[in-house]
Amino acid sequence: MSPKESRIYELYSSGIRLPKVTSSSFLWSRSLCVFEGHKEGVTCVAFSPDGKVASGSSDSTVRLWDAEKGEAIGAALEGHRSEVTSIVFSPDGKKVASGSSDRTVQLWDAEKGEAIGSALEGHRSGVTSIVFSPDGRKVASGSWDRTVRLWDVEKGKAFGSALKGHSDRVTSIVFSPDGRKVVSGSLDRTVRLWDAEKGEPIGTALEGHTDGVTSIVFSPDGRKVASGSLDSTVRLWDVEKGKPIGTALEGHHDRVTSIVFSPDGRKVASGSWDRTVRLWDAEKGEPIGSALGGHHNRVTSIVFSPDGRKVASGSWDRTVWLWDAEKGEPIGSAPEGRHNGVTSIVFSPDGKTIESRSSNGNVYVWDAEKRQSADVHHDTLLVFS
Repeated sequence: MSPKESRIYELYSSGIRLPKVTSSSFLWSRSLCVFEGHKEGVTCVAFSPDGKVASGSSDSTVRLWDAEKGEAIGAALEGHRSEVTSIVFSPDGKKVASGSSDRTVQLWDAEKGEAIGSALEGHRSGVTSIVFSPDGRKVASGSWDRTVRLWDVEKGKAFGSALKGHSDRVTSIVFSPDGRKVVSGSLDRTVRLWDAEKGEPIGTALEGHTDGVTSIVFSPDGRKVASGSLDSTVRLWDVEKGKPIGTALEGHHDRVTSIVFSPDGRKVASGSWDRTVRLWDAEKGEPIGSALGGHHNRVTSIVFSPDGRKVASGSWDRTVWLWDAEKGEPIGSAPEGRHNGVTSIVFSPDGKTIESRSSNGNVYVWDAEKRQSADVHHDTLLVFS
């Protein structure tokens, strides 16, 4: 058999054939507006509630950008000693938190453009995921060191000791909508719940996946958790009971890389290396329609629009696709350009733009309504003026 990372495996492992949409009406046109700043590739991006953009890079710096004015905000924020792996805005948009391969978490003042205190140390290996609590008072981080850590934003120090339980790398972490819980997924095949107020585990590990967990998310009401896995399945979990809801949701033919709840919590969308996007009924625990095919390479990232009517997906085939979440059909796609595979995407808070990051470090902003974007050059950040 061909290795899973080989092109032969990639092309033929799924055993399915998907129709190719070729109509020019589905293609997004381009407009130009390019800004340079990072010296190496961009590794992570985030939108603030008021329209700013933050980016982290392999050059160890964080940068802030004004998406409305189309310009950089101040100079590069320096402090990390290695690649920035994860970045997030506080709910009010006034702070930024970044995680790095240098094992630290750093807080930044998004208005003054400067570090808040010194780096938060405690992890024994690189930080893989980072998130603010809904009230902005805590930050949670996951790491290669198999632990979850909570940080007090105001005091600038660890909240309790490391939360231990996972036996392999923590891949994904998120706060519950009320901020009282944290859920983490790991390559150890489990999902774990943590009490964010007491800094202790809630129950035992949630088991069911037969391979590592790649992505995890709370439902908007905080009553469910959805997880995607290397085992090609999606699972739903009852937070209060600490048990799986029904059986594994099967349909993908390769690893699930990204998963997200709709804003109303009634649907779950997942993207997979099998090149498809799938919609699931979160209440009935069953698929909605058939697989959404259009991508010609693995899907790496997926996100709902703020109104829940659209789903956007990014892929290694160098395109971004928009899907009608109600009809289960394509709305349009971005044409292939000089950019490399898309590694992550996010909707702006108003749903008017989609920000995508390319594997070569470029960042693009697409107009989700007019379906416009731009070609950019290496190590640049693109925004619309």
